[in-house]
Amino acid sequence: MPNCKMTTRKYILTFILASLSLFIFGQTDTTKRKYVYDICIYHKVKVKPTVLKNEIIGIGDTTVVFINGTVYDNYKRPIGFAVINLVSLTDNSVHGVIADSLGDFRLTLLPDRYKMTALCVGYKTLTLDELNVRTGELRELKIQLTRGDVFKSYSIPSDRPLNKFDLHKIKKQLRRKG
Repeated sequence: MPNCKMTTRKYILTFILASLSLFIFGQTDTTKRKYVYDICIYHKVKVKPTVLKNEIIGIGDTTVVFINGTVYDNYKRPIGFAVINLVSLTDNSVHGVIADSLGDFRLTLLPDRYKMTALCVGYKTLTLDELNVRTGELRELKIQLTRGDVFKSYSIPSDRPLNKFDLHKIKKQLRRKG
């Protein structure tokens, strides 16, 4: 007759080892699987670039025109190194200047009618179809450029897989938010 104590111990030991192995290896993953979706949205800027100030601040006894100006962004911060071009509407001569690091620029021109363009990388271009300047004018220009249209990328985390409908809904919300 086999030893009952020994057999019971074997069963108990086997039961404990089996339970322990199920506990260690048979557990389900408690961390949820994370999904990340990258969405790219085209944002069109609604604010247009504009001339904030175009004033004659004095008249000099000269045959030329002096223009001083500053280029700003839509938060009224100076934009450095913007390009200002003026093209004569009578003889197509081109006059241009690059603003300094504080957005300030100075031009000396002959009296004429000009088409003015102000541009900078990352900003919408401002075009003024006609700028009339007369002999001896001291003119001040303040130009406001606005950020250009941009693509923005968003990372959307999710605990579950998302379908096309869900992603489309998220895109709509992000477009409204801007």
